Amino acid sequence: MDQIHLSVNDQPVTTSKGDTILAAASQAGITIPFLCWQPGQKTHGNCGLCVVQIEGTDRLSPACSTLASEGMVIRTETEDILEMRRNVIEIMFGDDVHDCGSCHRNGNCTLQNFLNRYHLSKPNLEEIFTALGL
Repeated sequence: MDQIHLSVNDQPVTTSKGDTILAAASQAGITIPFLCWQPGQKTHGNCGLCVVQIEGTDRLSPACSTLASEGMVIRTETEDILEMRRNVIEIMFGDDVHDCGSCHRNGNCTLQNFLNRYHLSKPNLEEIFTALGL
């Protein structure tokens, strides 16, 4: 398969044509947090947690559903990105709106695994932010 070259946080990354930004970053050891993405399933970037900034664009893009392309320059940790991620978590969990038991990811969720590991029944925003590196 054809290889493409891009930059993520000033780190050169080589990946296969057709890979998403999330996959390319992960292969290079760069962590981008996500909730809605699942290996082998089509995704639409629904949760908004994996957003990244692509140089030359004026909006944040979901890393899980945006294909990597030759020469891309990507940032994963800008102030805008961190603010967006915090907002996503606050919207999902800030007013007890989210019910893990009825979520389609129930039983296969990174955040739920964190909550279970620490015996938390209700998400505490600061603990979630810390776990996700926000």
